[in-house]
Amino acid sequence: MATPNGVIGVGSSLASLWVIGTMIPTLAVGVRRLRDAGRRWTELFWLLIPIAGLIVMAIRMSEPSKA
Repeated sequence: MATPNGVIGVGSSLASLWVIGTMIPTLAVGVRRLRDAGRRWTELFWLLIPIAGLIVMAIRMSEPSKA
């Protein structure tokens, strides 16, 4: 947590490292799943829309794989 003195606590530093460390593999799995379903990777941008994006991506990722 940032304080008025500019000091960052250990908890927030570790949380930031965790987010960065898990974001790239999560995006890679999402891209792979979309490609297996025959969709483009750019559909991940649906996640930028707060609630509707999650619903759209859940539907897209649950589609069966294409040969």
